[in-house]
Amino acid sequence: MSLQSSAWRRVLGKAFRLTNVCLYAVCHRKIDLVDQKRFWEMRSLQGVDDHSAAEADPYYQNFDRTVESYLERYKGLSQSPYVEIGTYQGYRLEKFASRIRERLFIGVDLGFANLRIGKQNFLHSPNVRIVDADACHLPFPSNLADLIYTVVALSHVPFGKIRNALSEIFRVSRRYVLLVEIDCRPMRWRKKLEAISLSYGYMHRYEKLVDHTIARLVETETLRDDKGHPRYTVFLFAKS
Repeated sequence: MSLQSSAWRRVLGKAFRLTNVCLYAVCHRKIDLVDQKRFWEMRSLQGVDDHSAAEADPYYQNFDRTVESYLERYKGLSQSPYVEIGTYQGYRLEKFASRIRERLFIGVDLGFANLRIGKQNFLHSPNVRIVDADACHLPFPSNLADLIYTVVALSHVPFGKIRNALSEIFRVSRRYVLLVEIDCRPMRWRKKLEAISLSYGYMHRYEKLVDHTIARLVETETLRDDKGHPRYTVFLFAKS
């Protein structure tokens, strides 16, 4: 590849990111060029993600403890399963299931390659099941689970599909929905631009997308790092 070609690619990339930032600011939309299923399956085919750095990072240690604390809070409600949407290779699904053995954990992901690699490398607890399915078409009966949760999964659902995904999630949930996702609004301007311009990421306003007649937002928690940057936000909804 010539230097001139590389320079043009950089210019076009910057123009594309700027266009998406402007579209998001004006009409809360962006140009969709990424096939999410293919993107994550191709990443899986490159090998197993290395989570050792995250395991040693104080921020992600606290991140996982926070998510787990919400799962612990409701584990005594009944014997219905917990459902994780966007399991990917199952690293966190296995982590939570191995610690909360009273519950069956069902992991859902759009991509059989991801789940296959997860089963080979992470998913060993007897209380774990995995399902290859689209969040917009969940193969479960209504009111199946006490709690359905996501861990940075809906941030990869395009604007045109997010309402369908949320509708399905709340249909299957009997009591609570826990969304741990990117929320760019509390971010500093530079970080906000970085988040919005991600080609495979979407910043959704979850509390505005959920009809109050279906569920109410009962709790939010911003998960900031040691520099005060709000990387992720917890949204806890209770069905009405």
